[in-house]
Amino acid sequence: MSKTTVALEAAVAVVIENTPTGDIRQTARQHANADKAFAHILKLIGPRIRHFIRQYGLATYWEDAEQCCAICVHRAIQAYDPEKAQFTTFVNWQLRGELQSLRFRLMTDQRPSAKRVDATTMSLHVVSTNSDGDEATLESMVEDTEALAR
Repeated sequence: MSKTTVALEAAVAVVIENTPTGDIRQTARQHANADKAFAHILKLIGPRIRHFIRQYGLATYWEDAEQCCAICVHRAIQAYDPEKAQFTTFVNWQLRGELQSLRFRLMTDQRPSAKRVDATTMSLHVVSTNSDGDEATLESMVEDTEALAR
C-alpha cells in the first residue's frame, strides 16, 4: 500500500472512531478530532478530486463540484466497511458517481435527449431585451401568477 493509502485508512479510522453510534452525543473533543481527520482526508484526496473535476468537465463549476465531493466523502466514510475494500477504492467510485450526477444536473443540454431537440442551457441571470426594448434578466421576465396566492 502507498503512503497515501495508509494515511487515508488511518484518518478514516479516526473519523469512524470519533463518531458515536445510536443516541450517544458526540463530545467536543470527538467532534474536533473528527473534523481534523476529515480535513486531513480532504487534503490527501485533493489531487484526486481535482483530477476528477477536470475529467468530468466541471472546471467552470469548481466550487459546486468541490462541495459535492466533500459531501460524497462524508457519505463514503459513513458507508465504508474496511473488510470489503480499501477506502481509496471505495471513495473513488463514490466521487465518480457524484460528479457524473452533478454533470448531468448542470449540463442538461449535453444529454442525448437534449441533443435530439437542439436544447441549450441558458442562464436566468444574463441580461436580455424584452418585448418593450427594456433590458432585464430572464429571471425578472418570468411571471409567477401564483406567487401572491402562496
